[in-house]
Amino acid sequence: MALNSLYPSFVQFNYHSAWGKHKQTIPTRQWSAPSGGHPSGTFLNWLGSAVDAESMINALTTEVIAITDEHTFFDYAIIYNYPAVPPATPNPVAIFQQNVAGLVTHTDAAQAIQNTYTFFDTAFNTFKFILLDSDASFGLTPESYGELDADHQSVVGVLIDDAWGWSSRANLRPNVLRRVVSKPNDKLRKEYNLT
Repeated sequence: MALNSLYPSFVQFNYHSAWGKHKQTIPTRQWSAPSGGHPSGTFLNWLGSAVDAESMINALTTEVIAITDEHTFFDYAIIYNYPAVPPATPNPVAIFQQNVAGLVTHTDAAQAIQNTYTFFDTAFNTFKFILLDSDASFGLTPESYGELDADHQSVVGVLIDDAWGWSSRANLRPNVLRRVVSKPNDKLRKEYNLT
């Protein structure tokens, strides 16, 4: 399989802030169809076991809302699966409501701020997790894992946990956080008429 692929499966988080609608796409290990007790199916985790898809998605969302502005709402998640190796087209296979809001009242405006968590996977490929209209308290200096507070470290912990099935675009486990960078997103600034 080629690098930079969402194959075999991925999750699209659909969320909105007080200023705009956003999507976040994260690759996963192989998805399997719904079965008893798993209404949205299961993902293969990095230990080789099947884990409930909704539990895996909700585990990440639970940690993310602890660092997310109170004006941001995670609306729903869509799971996509490839029926075959690309160039096959992925199909949406499950959708479920989340309807959860961020828990943080930020003293700094989150509008048009992008936080990018950059990881190495187990073969040193890059994996990125991006949040828009996000925590503006970082400043513009990249931060390492040890400089993050416990809530941000918990987000990192879920993404690299081998009990779940989050994946890089090389279909390998995110392994080590390189840095978190916070900066204004120029595209959003234009969209929000801030420039």
